[in-house]
Amino acid sequence: TFADGTPNPNVGRPYVTSGGSGQSYASIRNSIRFTPTGEIRVSDFSENSSLVKVLGRHIFTGLCEKNTVVLNNAAWSEFATTAQYPLDNGAPPYANRSFEWLAYLGPNLAGKSTAAGSDLQNLTYLIEPPRSQSAINFNSRWNKSTSPGDPNYVDPDAPFSYLDYRFGGTINSTQRDNPANYVGWSQQQVEWMRQSNPAEFPDLVGAASRTRFRNISKGITWQGYFFDGDLIATVGWRTDTITNYQTNAVTDPNSGFTSLSFSDNLASRTDSKDTSKTWGVVFHLPKRITSKLPWESTISLFYNRGENFKADATRLSLAGLPIPNATGHTTEYGVTVTALADKLSLKIAKFRTKLANATLADSSGGSIGGLGGNGYVIADGSIWGYAWATALQDGLRGQTPRNNYFDYAVNDGFTRDTPANRAAADAYNLNGGTSPNGTVFIGATKIINAWLTAPFPAAFFSSYSLSPDLNPTLGAKTGNLRDSYPTGLNDDTEIFDPGGGSNFGNHQTTVDNLSAGTEIELNYQPVRNWNITVNYSKVHATHEHIDPVSSAFIGTMTKFMNGPGGQIREWYNGGQTLGAQWNASIVAPYTVELNQLGHAAPEVSPWRLNLVSTYTFDRGPVKGMFVGGAFRDEAGRIIGYRYDPSFKNANSSDPNYSAVTLVTQGGLNVDQPFIGSNEHHIDAWVGYTRKFNLKITWRIQLNVRSVGESDRVMAARINPDGTTALVRIVAGMGWQLTNAFEF
Repeated sequence: TFADGTPNPNVGRPYVTSGGSGQSYASIRNSIRFTPTGEIRVSDFSENSSLVKVLGRHIFTGLCEKNTVVLNNAAWSEFATTAQYPLDNGAPPYANRSFEWLAYLGPNLAGKSTAAGSDLQNLTYLIEPPRSQSAINFNSRWNKSTSPGDPNYVDPDAPFSYLDYRFGGTINSTQRDNPANYVGWSQQQVEWMRQSNPAEFPDLVGAASRTRFRNISKGITWQGYFFDGDLIATVGWRTDTITNYQTNAVTDPNSGFTSLSFSDNLASRTDSKDTSKTWGVVFHLPKRITSKLPWESTISLFYNRGENFKADATRLSLAGLPIPNATGHTTEYGVTVTALADKLSLKIAKFRTKLANATLADSSGGSIGGLGGNGYVIADGSIWGYAWATALQDGLRGQTPRNNYFDYAVNDGFTRDTPANRAAADAYNLNGGTSPNGTVFIGATKIINAWLTAPFPAAFFSSYSLSPDLNPTLGAKTGNLRDSYPTGLNDDTEIFDPGGGSNFGNHQTTVDNLSAGTEIELNYQPVRNWNITVNYSKVHATHEHIDPVSSAFIGTMTKFMNGPGGQIREWYNGGQTLGAQWNASIVAPYTVELNQLGHAAPEVSPWRLNLVSTYTFDRGPVKGMFVGGAFRDEAGRIIGYRYDPSFKNANSSDPNYSAVTLVTQGGLNVDQPFIGSNEHHIDAWVGYTRKFNLKITWRIQLNVRSVGESDRVMAARINPDGTTALVRIVAGMGWQLTNAFEF
């Protein structure tokens, strides 16, 4: 049915839908760099040939650099009603006013067993609302008299029962939930605003944030050539000093207006400083030895070691606390052999890299820290639960007479038709028990006490740009949850619109990445104008040690959500518990991430092979022309894991998860991965280069990628039962023409 209860003639038709929201990202970067270089030659100071040969020459390169980056993020509605619309309907000024659309794509498929022959149609038109339209809408203004004795009088607190179509069963409520007591369904004129209008855009912004990042770098590199260049040593040193501000825009709780003009939050300032150090050495076998080798061969040995860190803006853990910058440690060593006067060369290198506090996944859309589309529950679920617990506490005190969220008994089969039944319902709400319909309830007293001591850091809610403002330490001090809202909480909307957000900021899950492998590169020039390169790399990449702050927070919150605090019920007292939502939306995907630690990383191909060849013509009518091609071969990645009912999950022995059956009774077996298909592609190119004079060179090149291929889909994720969960589009043959002048 439609919202007003009339039959929907489109039942069974396929459709697409969207909420018409958007996000904008703008960055301003400024950089100033000073790079002095200098060379010291021992021959300038000494005529001793032996000393000159041994000590050689030395090159120094300095660095002094300042980088400033300002990142501005905003979340907005593409279209929305004017602010007058919610006022006309008895809703708060900041109620959801966005334009949400649905478009049908084909005929009724209700009788079909497969999608074959569904004849879906493309959307060939722009979907947007008109400037003004008449639409059917439920007007929630009370239209009955509140004066006893009036023929139209209705007591708002009089009993009223109705069938709850979402959760099933009869709900015993009051006349406040009787739609007949409101203006109800009627045609209403709606005026639409749009973000493309600069004058209206500010009123459509729902959340905004800004990161101001400054990095001052100083460094020096020394490269020394000894023994006629047979031994080359390199040492580098660099220090970075980083200052960062993280600021969220303030949303007016009364109007819902979010200003894009706001000052930096000086209290959010963080400062960090770290040093990067690298060194390496290359040893070329002396000519007096290589001259005795066949085929004009040379042999070089190399060893490099580096320690550095990523100078980046402050990142936040899932708990909303700063994460240290990523630091890396790399060791590489190997050998290079050349022959035939450098026409043939072979390089073999072994490497091992450990990147600590590397970003595994950041917040994107509803996914926070890579936890999937329901990751928003970390942020929104927490602020919703706090609002529902506040309503529970207020209602039991009689402070919110206009809502019955506190009255769990009304949804669990209790009646209030007699004083005895009313007393039984009140006792059930406070202390819990077993209801007439068999529901076991822990009691509001335990739930409220749990939320008063909930394990949220003071800046948790503000770090996610959630609205309204909420500081849980305030209510913990007074014993009154409502005190945690510095700007107040609207009694009429705290249940139906308990706050939240959509632009969650820079929250990330970090891990230690460990990569070790081998690289082999062969270069061959059979004739002067023909170059052939073969490159093969094999790598074993794993994730280790999820950042302890996020890990501890998830564990602590899981224990909280599976205790009294998680027994708060979602939406109208009729939904599942918040703890059940937490376990399904957060614990389940987080368990998979924990299980993957120490195993092959799913996003890394274990080996790659590339063959590249180019021939250049240097005489005749085709002089300046070149042709080439490449073959790319890549091993399939891990795209899923089988479900194993006997698999022991990584967190099954953690006491914080002891109440969560889904992490102890089977899971995704990371030892039984699904491997995607290997990929093979052929590329080709042709070009022409011509010098007009000594200063100007023209180059034109046509590249054809994935020759002979057509667009196709390939499995990108596999369900635990082996069926396809997600496919990605593999682009077929495409071309690119580039034209350049060098001068």
